[in-house]
Amino acid sequence: MIDLNSVFQFHPLIKNCHENYSIWRWDVPGDLPYFDGHFPNQPILPAVAIIDANLELLKIISEQKLHLSQIITSKFLSPVIPKIRVSIKIQKNLDSSWTFEWKNSEKNSSDNILNQMTLLVDFFIASDAKK
Repeated sequence: MIDLNSVFQFHPLIKNCHENYSIWRWDVPGDLPYFDGHFPNQPILPAVAIIDANLELLKIISEQKLHLSQIITSKFLSPVIPKIRVSIKIQKNLDSSWTFEWKNSEKNSSDNILNQMTLLVDFFIASDAKK
């Protein structure tokens, strides 16, 4: 089992509560367990790791336990590879879903978007989480 708290070390860049978005930085470790076997000699971050990272980041922001309810959309435009720096923009939408946009921070061009995903989650209050 992967310890998500130790794997995902995010750093806040912009927290804009008025606009319902924030931007975070993540330096993708080269020894991330998700890369094991995905793929030998050319590792890329699997979709499940991107989902895990998005959910972990949302837990940090909301300070609540949560459960993935639905993946509304997902687009994988470029692979996330070891040892790159990504910025992750999180936007709360009017329908209570959350959109995540990952960009390669090392590129300053229009093709730096790595993936986009919109998730619907259920939040739990402390008494619900114990059930």
